[in-house]
Amino acid sequence: MKFQFFKKWFKTKEEEKLLVHLVGPVFSMGINEPSAILKEIIGGKDFQLQKNPYFLTKEGRAWVENTLPNLLTSIQREVEKCWKGLE
Repeated sequence: MKFQFFKKWFKTKEEEKLLVHLVGPVFSMGINEPSAILKEIIGGKDFQLQKNPYFLTKEGRAWVENTLPNLLTSIQREVEKCWKGLE
């Protein structure tokens, strides 16, 4: 019961903060297409999991694999914020 509350809170409150930390570094590498950013994040996850299978929790893996692909509009907003920061 406690975990379900945390999971709901995590998704609604912290998702935007997570996207800032995920999109910003990928944008700084010159990638600004939301789908390409998504592929880079998933590729980084796979690379880290090959090095250390305990890099992410099961919930974290599920978020990256299932929820993150549905957030392309939010990723686009973060890219626009990055572009505004460069102006």
